[in-house]
Amino acid sequence: MNAIAVDPWHNRYPGLSKPLADAQLRVISNGLGVQSMAMIYLADEGKIGPTPRYAITGDPGDERTSALDNLRLLQSGNTAPRDISILVRKDADLREDLRNVIAGKIKRFGNPPFFVKNPDGTMGMINRGCTRDYKIRPVRRELRRLLGKGPRGIVSKTPIVELWIGITTDEADRMEPSRAGWIQNRYPLIEIDWSRQDCVRYLERRFG
Repeated sequence: MNAIAVDPWHNRYPGLSKPLADAQLRVISNGLGVQSMAMIYLADEGKIGPTPRYAITGDPGDERTSALDNLRLLQSGNTAPRDISILVRKDADLREDLRNVIAGKIKRFGNPPFFVKNPDGTMGMINRGCTRDYKIRPVRRELRRLLGKGPRGIVSKTPIVELWIGITTDEADRMEPSRAGWIQNRYPLIEIDWSRQDCVRYLERRFG
């Protein structure tokens, strides 16, 4: 297995992302893509720190095959992280909700990324809400559970959770602060100046 040299304490962009001092909980938001996988294994090797205790996936019930393959990799004995627990939370099923909308059983649900034809004949995508409803919200509900708080329980007015998000330098414009006052978003791959391709190369070396 070839190691990649990453200095965990050299943050190139401390103004954009940094660890939360005295965090009660550090968690990776695990989207099961290459960025999330790279974060999990880098953290588990002690190359980005402090190491989160959990990696949480919000399961929409309709994941692509590659995502399921990555989940199996994370849950398998020989390739599972040593110090990070892999959690999956499924609060709803996107595929089943879509069937129920078509059947008229429910009136509204998070919009999936459907492509539609515009009046001028071009193709476009409707505004989607499925990421928020089927991935982001389940992760936040799981964070509340881990903190011992109910759905409406007051958590904190200041950040106590450090949430790792797998955004790389080629998509840095997607970085944003958390809308929940008790969560501080952190972007470790930005801190080490990695692109998506850096993540791909790292995983290829680790498992290739």
